[in-house]
Amino acid sequence: MSITITAEDWPSSSSSSTAEPMWKPLTEVRTREVHQCILDCCEADAHTVGSQRLKESSAYAFKASGKMARSRVVLLMADVAAEVPPSLSRRKDSRITAAKQSLLAEVIECEHNASLLHDDVVDEAATRRGLEISFSLYGNQQAVWTGDFIISVMIGCLSKINEPRVTARIASSMQNLVKGAYRPVGELLQVQHKKHLPCVDDDGDARVDMASLKRDEDESTTTTKWLRQ
Repeated sequence: MSITITAEDWPSSSSSSTAEPMWKPLTEVRTREVHQCILDCCEADAHTVGSQRLKESSAYAFKASGKMARSRVVLLMADVAAEVPPSLSRRKDSRITAAKQSLLAEVIECEHNASLLHDDVVDEAATRRGLEISFSLYGNQQAVWTGDFIISVMIGCLSKINEPRVTARIASSMQNLVKGAYRPVGELLQVQHKKHLPCVDDDGDARVDMASLKRDEDESTTTTKWLRQ
């Protein structure tokens, strides 16, 4: 029996008082399609493995889709690329390109959700996206195996894209996930301090920089609040 997302599973903008970014509706239909494709891939691969429990646990990992902000960014960038004049484009078939872009969105979501499963086991979290945590239902081992399985699904999607540069980027991204997990919290805070609070000798330049940061912060408030829900 196929697993299909329902309206109840999909996050509703009416459920929050925080306004959503204007760009969110532009990707709504395709993001739903990406989510459903991931469910279908997980179900098919779990069937190949021959594990009903794996099929259930992987479906549960994607039951609450979350904001899917990463895949939305991929799809938005795909829209921008589609506006490139044909004379400047290297694409031979726009349909193939569109399919690869959707696959990339699936890859990004699989990578993110697999990391969440592993993080929740390590952090002993209680809930994820409003649902009971996966390892509470299926156990720690199954949760870790499910995360590993989703990574294998991700690799399958990545192989269909067949673009070495994309593969290299995803590999680097996963390495950074692991590095981040091992990095001391104090060091991370220091990096954030250096990134967001520039040290300038001249007081005038410092005030200009801080004013610029404040303006950027104000302009991004809506998007930031929406992503943190």
